[in-house]
Amino acid sequence: MITTADGRLAGYAPSTPALKYLQDLIAERDWSGTNLKERVDRLVDLIKAGRLDAAVCSRAIDALKELPRKPAPDVATLPKVAPGYYALGDEDRPERYRVKEARSGRTYVDHIGPNEATTWLRYGEMVPVLTEIAKDERAAALLYATVTDRCARCNRYLTEPVSVSAGYGPDCRKALGIVA
Repeated sequence: MITTADGRLAGYAPSTPALKYLQDLIAERDWSGTNLKERVDRLVDLIKAGRLDAAVCSRAIDALKELPRKPAPDVATLPKVAPGYYALGDEDRPERYRVKEARSGRTYVDHIGPNEATTWLRYGEMVPVLTEIAKDERAAALLYATVTDRCARCNRYLTEPVSVSAGYGPDCRKALGIVA
């Protein structure tokens, strides 16, 4: 373990929330005009190896907080995906997502984890998910319905065989114009 002169934190492993916060800062801050690229790469290597101590983590957080955020990407570059529920991967281990649209027109994506716990995705995490869903939106919706027995639009349980095979309940099929 790499240690520092800070006697209060040196030699101790950083907490999980501190590591997560540091990783988020690394992902969202802009150091393109600085000489920090090598240092940040070294931090990432230390995190992966589990050799970062709490003092170094704390100093890195303080330094990265001072840097400006990366410029916000153009929302128009997001792939268009209809609000609903989708799954990516295979039937054995699918990753489930909920795509929703705010009144402002902004798209949000939640990752649905075990026990139906949801975690919203940041823009950088959201783009690859939406891109993958947009490749074959119907297949991603059908996979969700197959693995959960729920409607890919409203998330209600599907009970009719026609609904299960279509991936949508009767009301949602009618609203979407799907003939089963």
